[in-house]
Amino acid sequence: YVEPISGLPQVTIAIDRHAAGQLGINVESINTAVRTAFAGEVVGQLHEGERRFDIVIRLDTAYRRSMDELAALQIRAQDGHMVPITQVASIDVVVGPNQMQREDAQRRISVGFNVRGRDVQSIVDELQSRIDADVKLPPGYRITYGGQFENLSAASRRLAVAVPVAMLLILFLLYVTFSSATQALLIFSAVPLASIGGIAALVLRGMPFSISAGVGFIALFGVAVLNGIVLLAAFRSLHARGITSPLRVVIMGTRERLRPVTMTALVASLGFLPMALSTGDGAEVQRPLATVVIGGLVTSTLLTMVLLPMLFLLVDRRQQRRSLGASAAVVVMLLVLGTVLLPAQPRVVSLPQAIALAAENNPDLRIASLEVERSALQGRAARDVPPMQVMLMGGQYNSSSQDNNVTLTQSIPFPSKLIAASDLAGEQQREMELRRALSRREVDHSVRISYYRACLHRERMDLLTQMRQLAQRMVEISTRRVEAGDATPLERLTAETQLNELLVRWQQEQTQMRAAQAQLSLMCGVRQELIPVDSTITVSAPRQSADSVQSPMIDVLEQQLRVAEQAGRVVSSQLWPDITLGYYTQTLIGTPLSTTGPLTPATSSDRFQGFLVGLALPLWFDPGMARSEQAQLDRRIAEQRLRQGASQVMTTLRTLATSIDAARQLVEVFASRGLPTAQLLLDNTRRAYEAGDASWNEVHTALRQVLETRSSEIDARFNLAELLSMYELYQGQ
Repeated sequence: YVEPISGLPQVTIAIDRHAAGQLGINVESINTAVRTAFAGEVVGQLHEGERRFDIVIRLDTAYRRSMDELAALQIRAQDGHMVPITQVASIDVVVGPNQMQREDAQRRISVGFNVRGRDVQSIVDELQSRIDADVKLPPGYRITYGGQFENLSAASRRLAVAVPVAMLLILFLLYVTFSSATQALLIFSAVPLASIGGIAALVLRGMPFSISAGVGFIALFGVAVLNGIVLLAAFRSLHARGITSPLRVVIMGTRERLRPVTMTALVASLGFLPMALSTGDGAEVQRPLATVVIGGLVTSTLLTMVLLPMLFLLVDRRQQRRSLGASAAVVVMLLVLGTVLLPAQPRVVSLPQAIALAAENNPDLRIASLEVERSALQGRAARDVPPMQVMLMGGQYNSSSQDNNVTLTQSIPFPSKLIAASDLAGEQQREMELRRALSRREVDHSVRISYYRACLHRERMDLLTQMRQLAQRMVEISTRRVEAGDATPLERLTAETQLNELLVRWQQEQTQMRAAQAQLSLMCGVRQELIPVDSTITVSAPRQSADSVQSPMIDVLEQQLRVAEQAGRVVSSQLWPDITLGYYTQTLIGTPLSTTGPLTPATSSDRFQGFLVGLALPLWFDPGMARSEQAQLDRRIAEQRLRQGASQVMTTLRTLATSIDAARQLVEVFASRGLPTAQLLLDNTRRAYEAGDASWNEVHTALRQVLETRSSEIDARFNLAELLSMYELYQGQ
């Protein structure tokens, strides 16, 4: 289709200016006569009331039908005689323009054609090449291509932005999901694999790339990436379950996810199959989209199940090679930091050394020290004042002129408030210091108990070792007696059973000793295993009198009472008003600068200054009174806790004193009579059994009594040491 630009017949009148001049006729007269005869000319107006109508004259229709009527038209000359128009002009019929189309204020000619069997892009490319080679346009002429090609170009420009943005979003979401750029790129490799199938499907079906095909590629990328996510998630799950071999992970993961990946691709492909085979309305849009998706899913599924596991293995091997490169540095670091990374060697310590270690490294004491530092900082923060306020006001607040006002205000709490808050912070800091001292004493007590408990189990182990040696001697004697016929085999079997029982008890004591040593290391805050230097429990600390008590627990309660009293003073100080100081400077345009003399109005450069002083007074006293009563109740509660705590401490000290006296007497009884008697019994029984004067039952009974007596003596010394340590904790020594 070519837009017609000519073919419309037109009547032209060419005026012969020379002939007209000879006859005394000007061009204006000829134009007026022709216009009046055929178009009409206004010669006057008709008034009908208030309405006016133009009076137009022209030739009757019967005299305007042919060229003859036009040739018979008479023109009046200047002298008044009439001259035919044919004497001053030539009349012809010519072919003129049919229509004139314009676009952007420029003339346009449209040439259109339909495309079948080829894509629009290739047709336009061939057309451009031929026009450039064979057509030379005049100056001012140009060729533009519109229609479907213009829509295709606009959509292509949009796709040039949408496709990269979609791919970047997919890559970003993969990175966020797996927190690994390497794994995100592995999954993203499904995108080019899917593109191969989509392009191949378009080529096999003979379809050009179109906008719908571009949209199909975007949908295809999402489904292809989903298959990669399913497969890589299976690899990560198997690795998390403890399977470290990459090849085994790949084989098991591919086998587990073959069906889900295949079903995902198959469902999507079958869903797009009707669109790929459609022939009705809209098929030209549906078929490319469905073809791209189906072809891309076929190749992406096959290549994902084969290529993605291979890429996973390659990446894993590369990471292993990198780790081998860094292994030397790791080995050197381990050698340098071996004392930190490897378990430390056991360390033998005395009780004072263990207490010193705990004072330096115990976590609870470190926390208590940090709380003291924090309370000191709170004391500095208690002296804070509100920030200064800077306000700028502008507008017509004085007159129609635009004025401005700058105001500085500072609120200052009443001095008694700052003093009371600072004193409260100081009392709270003192409370934290007393709590730290109490924690120090509690940690010392725990270290002593752990130290004594480790000594207890070691001493029991030494006792059981002595008893095992004696029992082994008895087994040898019973064996000789059985061989000599002086005893039955049951006697030897009983002796061996007792020896085994002693071995089991020794192993139990060894386990408990290690647990006590681990507890001692924990209380001292060190990673080393601490071994007490003492092999026996030594009780040397004398018991002090309960009359002079400086218990840290009572000190903490007393300090809590002082904190409550100071908190009440803080509440009372809140009834004092806050002081507000201010300064302002402003303009008052138009205000007289002086009341005497000439009235000179102020301008924007003239500023007026002033100051503000105010007090912040509470309107309601009831909340303040309620807080004051609450502070009084807190003080009474603190007093009650102090009385109750002091009573409990004194009662505990009296109970401990009684228990210490009884435990000390028991230790003295064991030392003076129990242990010598047990040793004498053991020696006499052993000699009698060796001489054949005692039976095995007598030996067995003597061994058990000696073991129980010496074990009880060890427990008595441990109980006395524990009571003395508890007494020191409560008394504050």
